[in-house]
Parts: sequence; structure tokens; C-alpha cells
Amino acid sequence: MTCSSRAGFDAHIVEQAPKFAEIGAGIQLAPNALRVLEGLGVAADVHDLAVRPRNVVFMHADTGRHLTTVDFGEPSWPDTAARTA
Repeated sequence: MTCSSRAGFDAHIVEQAPKFAEIGAGIQLAPNALRVLEGLGVAADVHDLAVRPRNVVFMHADTGRHLTTVDFGEPSWPDTAARTA
């Protein structure tokens, strides 16, 4: 059951990858989006599944050269026991 279905919304998730596997991509949620999830009553579900990256690394698209790393610091959600990557 997805968070959206628990909130009373029908959800149809489509994925074109030939198999389910980690690809290094994620969905980032801004504070406003988190407030919407709280209003829908599903923020706790998302929180329990969330991974909080410690940083983001920017690489040059053509050469693969490391450009910079941005440290995110401490997670902003109150419970910091969730997974970090």
C-alpha cells in the first residue's frame, strides 16, 4: 500500500526499467512538500522510508571530473535516527 493510497488517492506507478534495481537517483522533497505530506497524514510513512544523504557530489557530465561536493549537514527532520547514505 502506498502513502497516497492510505490518504485516499489512487496511484499508478509506471517504471520503464527492465528490472527493479538501485540506479543512484532519488526524489528530493522540499519543506513545502513535507508540509503537504503532513497535511495528508502520510509524512510519517515517508519519514520511515526516507534516506538522508550526507552530501551531494557534482561531476562533469562529459569528463566525469569531480566538480564539487556539498555537505548537507544534520538532517532537518526532528528524528535523525532514519537512514543516512
